[in-house]
Amino acid sequence: MMALRIELVLCLALLASAPLAAQTAELGRLDFPNSGAAAAQEPFLRGVLLLHSFEFEDAHEAFQEARKADPDFALAYWGEAMTYNHPLWREQDRDAALQALERLAPTPAARLARAPTERDKEDALRQLEEAAAAEDALPIEYGPPDVVKPTHELLCELLLQLGRAREAQGQFELALKRAPRRSPSLLGLARAANQAGDLETAEKAYAELRRNWQKADAGLAELEKANVKAGRTGSN
Repeated sequence: MMALRIELVLCLALLASAPLAAQTAELGRLDFPNSGAAAAQEPFLRGVLLLHSFEFEDAHEAFQEARKADPDFALAYWGEAMTYNHPLWREQDRDAALQALERLAPTPAARLARAPTERDKEDALRQLEEAAAAEDALPIEYGPPDVVKPTHELLCELLLQLGRAREAQGQFELALKRAPRRSPSLLGLARAANQAGDLETAEKAYAELRRNWQKADAGLAELEKANVKAGRTGSN
């Protein structure tokens, strides 16, 4: 259940030059600078407005129109994927969302590589840092929000993709403070610490992960990796 929010970042076509705006009497006004082609702007901005108005079917059509106008416009694929996530009704068509993202590229790493520039990656990273700070500021009675994937966890996975393992390790540790013993965060912490050369932390994270999954199916790939890494975390 992690794909939708992580792909919001891995698509990465964010923040180009001058701001653009969309406005309709029914939907309101939106300023959303982005790197899409001019022909894709109107349907994309309309799709975002529709998405935030919970008009998911119309938003889906608008995002499809945008990506057809600009096949390299990653945010159009993200928008189409998000139309399959209906938080008010706790409905999510994960397979359809992933299929939408796979039209851009088949894997998260490949989608990250489609980011036009290093600046786009840094902009996406900055926005995730701001989102993580906003999530941290929520009082416990109202948060953290009901999301598919915690923001700190999402942020550190992007840091790992960018080769910044030490920073990723710190973000995974923050994620575990908010959600202790969460298995995806433990797995991420082990990987990040391993890449950063902190083998003691990596081994402890793998050990905790094995305790979480002691009754899991034997064929679980992540569990097999945790068992293999036990005591021998020198390779990732």
